[in-house]
Amino acid sequence: MKRIFFIFLALSFLSSVNYQDISSAVITTIVLDAGHGGKDPGASGTGRYKKTEKDIALDVTLKVGKYIEEAFKDIKVVYTRTEDTFPTLIDRTNLANKVNADLFIATHLLNLQLAELHLM
Repeated sequence: MKRIFFIFLALSFLSSVNYQDISSAVITTIVLDAGHGGKDPGASGTGRYKKTEKDIALDVTLKVGKYIEEAFKDIKVVYTRTEDTFPTLIDRTNLANKVNADLFIATHLLNLQLAELHLM
């Protein structure tokens, strides 16, 4: 039932998108947000692994940012955090608004154990 509902939502969204607007859109600034951080560890899984969600989210975000910076020289990448700090949600959104971001990508994990294994 959940899968059918998700498909319905996806199809509804796709049918409402104005593709002409998308094709003329130019992305110049992307904000990458590594979820959690500092005092907020996020998911810790079963405790089998030393890293928490905040650590893995930061690792993934920095790798994605590096890839974007190397592959798309004309796109500016801005990070909400590059180390283990805790910007509040309002700090994160204020930063995105301040730099006039065209795209905001927040990194979170659904399955901590799988993410940990793939980063090894």
